[in-house]
Amino acid sequence: HSEENYTTSRKGIEKVLENDPNNVMCLVILADIYLFSYSLGYTTVEDPIKLANTLINKALRIAPLSQFAHAIHAMANIYMGKKKEAIEAMEYSFQLAPPSTSLKGALGYGFACVGEYNRGETLLIEALDLNPYCPWWYYMAFFFIYYQNGRYEEASMYAQKINVSGDVFLEPLLKAAALAQLGFISEAKADVKRLNENFSEIMDNLETYLGTFILDQSLIDEIIQGAKKAGLVVA
Repeated sequence: HSEENYTTSRKGIEKVLENDPNNVMCLVILADIYLFSYSLGYTTVEDPIKLANTLINKALRIAPLSQFAHAIHAMANIYMGKKKEAIEAMEYSFQLAPPSTSLKGALGYGFACVGEYNRGETLLIEALDLNPYCPWWYYMAFFFIYYQNGRYEEASMYAQKINVSGDVFLEPLLKAAALAQLGFISEAKADVKRLNENFSEIMDNLETYLGTFILDQSLIDEIIQGAKKAGLVVA
């Protein structure tokens, strides 16, 4: 999820769609990367949430039974703050056919983002039982599940598993928050330094950035509380 790789991927998929505008998978993947890259603070298209929703709606008109399209439709609803609609889209995606391992993980992540933690945990565990190799945001979902429940040791363990490029602010943020909640303030200093030095603009609007894809306000508040305890300067 580095910004450089995001830009390369985005432009590549946009070029495919110029030649094949009804390619359902490319429509959905482009919508997906518009959404999450917006949360990461990357330079992107104007109004990425609106554009992503337009792409997904087009994909669903072409292929109304696409499981993946409905899963990403759920994510678009999350970004629009529509919890009920997001859950309905995830449930419908799940019911269309037995989900693949990757789809189980994606839906588990989505349920964690809307605050349905038990459902998210079950799906993520099932996905990892079938395939232990996963994207880093699986670990972020596990962090959400355990952090909001005060299980900081487990949350910290999953935060430490997150391995991404240096331009993803979520990695040092979650590590620092969990360490601080465990009382390891000095151990969080390096992550806090990275955040203050490299992500000052995001830190000035941290609640907004987290709120793009986390619908549980109490979780957002607890993450910010942990980060402040670690010494992070947050507006």
